[in-house]
Parts: sequence; structure tokens; C-alpha cells
Amino acid sequence: YLADGPRILEKLNGIFSFVLYDPRRERLFGARDPLGVKPFYYYRGGGEFIMASEVKALLSYRSIQRRVRPEALFEYLVFGFVAGAETLYKGIQQLAPGEMLLEENDQLTLSSYWSPCEGVPLEQSEERALSSLDKRLSESVAGQMVSDVPLALLLSGGVDSSLLSVYVS
Repeated sequence: YLADGPRILEKLNGIFSFVLYDPRRERLFGARDPLGVKPFYYYRGGGEFIMASEVKALLSYRSIQRRVRPEALFEYLVFGFVAGAETLYKGIQQLAPGEMLLEENDQLTLSSYWSPCEGVPLEQSEERALSSLDKRLSESVAGQMVSDVPLALLLSGGVDSSLLSVYVS
């Protein structure tokens, strides 16, 4: 980060959610992984910036009021979740998948740093597409096989777990 600043996100591969304070520039820099596996909730108000991986951690702060947004409650009861950056609670938001934030001089800037369609040729032969998919799946699974504890693969009988078993072995 010291060398690249926000461009460090181009070098990261994996699941993450983080925020850094840069004292030289007096700014906060945070990001959420491209697919949003790791959650990133935050509250910004009263000169405070508080982030956590769960809403209930934010609600433990006295400065954050527990006020439910009625429209979000309806959405939650109908769909089982609240879509977008807003949450069930007023003032608590979440960073979207593939999004980063910068806070400088009391200005918060949110921007997307990743797109699922970036760099993918739209037209190619079936053979080339299959070869590319094979390579990407192999690299992806190999990258997730790094662990300091024993690994396991649970087979549900679905296409995804069956396909993964090919690349694990």
C-alpha cells in the first residue's frame, strides 16, 4: 500500500475486507473483495468512522442509534435480505462487492474497482473458451488450497462441487 496506494487492489487475489489509516495523507482507505464474500459494514457520523464485519458489532457502540428503517424492514420480511448499500438500520451501510472507499478531508468517496466482465473476450471459439475456463478454474482452486489446517471437499452432488473435485485431485 505504501508504494501503490489504492492500486494495491489490482494485485490482491482472494477474499478480504479491510480498512487502513494512512497517517501521511490523513486518509482512510478500505475495500471489499470482488465478489463480496467478506462483509464490510460501516457507520460514519459525528466525526467517527466505525467499521465491522457484522452489524451487531456496530450496534454495540453508544454513538450509533438503533433506528430501524421501515422500508428496509419491509424489504427484509419480503425477500429475506436488504439489497444495496443500505442496511436494516439508519446510518449503517455496507460496502458493495468490488468497491473501495477513500475518506479524506471529511469527504467519503466510494468507487468500484472491479467488474466481472473486464478483460473477457466476448467472441472466441468454443475450444479457446473451454481452455481458458479450464486454466482459470485450475488456478482458482490451487489458490484456495493453501491452508495451515487439513482441507476437505463436501460433495452435494451438484455441478459445482463435482467440478471442484476434479481440480482438487
